[in-house]
Amino acid sequence: MVKEVLPRITVAPKGSFFLFGARGVGKSTWARETLPGARRFDLLDEGLFQSFLADPALFGAELRTLEPDSWVVVDEVQRIPGLLNEVHRAIEELGLRFALLGSSARKLKTAGTNLLAGRALWRTMYPSEEAGSLFEGWIHTLLRAYGDTGPLFDEIAYWSPAETRSVEVDFLLQRGGEHLALEVKAGARFAPAWLSGLTAIGDLPRLARRVLVYTGTRELRTPEGIEVWPLAKLLTAFAEESLWP
Repeated sequence: MVKEVLPRITVAPKGSFFLFGARGVGKSTWARETLPGARRFDLLDEGLFQSFLADPALFGAELRTLEPDSWVVVDEVQRIPGLLNEVHRAIEELGLRFALLGSSARKLKTAGTNLLAGRALWRTMYPSEEAGSLFEGWIHTLLRAYGDTGPLFDEIAYWSPAETRSVEVDFLLQRGGEHLALEVKAGARFAPAWLSGLTAIGDLPRLARRVLVYTGTRELRTPEGIEVWPLAKLLTAFAEESLWP
């Protein structure tokens, strides 16, 4: 398997490739713009998903209608890992090229999935880091990078209670049925108001840890058990695989 990690990619490889990244990061839009003539299969389409889940051979039958060297885009490929057997066959026998988009590389890696034995590059798309969210975007990049190479999380999401969008937590990690809430702030001077989201999420079942990361130097802990970490402590936790208690 060939792996490349790039902040954004602008040109499609000449051959088949995996492209992973969080939902909403822009994979599908990029693929539509970069491969406008490709045959597309979006596995978030529930009808299509159920059809292929019941009979993966239908996917292969559709592929056989395409001309050699055609591009095929499969979005959210991790939803039906078994389709990669048909992809492997189509690359070898039909000469097709695939852009395999997904939001969870870990699901494929841990499912004993056919990862095409080096026939596809492995790329990751991370969020663009725009002004005002540079620090948060950088932490997201680090989470994704460490998550792709180790057991940091099974799923990553943004959290906000249904009754209000004014309270939020930047990152909610899920691993083995447990959760870890992580809020990041670019300020160097701690402010109690920063804890609103981590306080609101306190009743979430199986919440293992709540952490606020900031650019200051003091490490704190609130009476409610919310931990306040300097950035250096988070980086150490990534390196030592100690983010989870």
